[in-house]
Amino acid sequence: MSSAFVIRSASQSDAASMALVHVTSWRETYRGTLVPDAVLDAPDFLSSRERFWAGALTDL
Repeated sequence: MSSAFVIRSASQSDAASMALVHVTSWRETYRGTLVPDAVLDAPDFLSSRERFWAGALTDL
């Protein structure tokens, strides 16, 4: 079975999805190791990453 992928530049509308991937991967990878659990479990962690990606995509 073959899958086709389309690669495109990220846009401002991608910020929420990028943040979700970022936070999910950090929680699965860094829990109990490099990043304190308090950071990973912070109620504003997802929203702060979304703001980060929105800002990064605005600067392009």
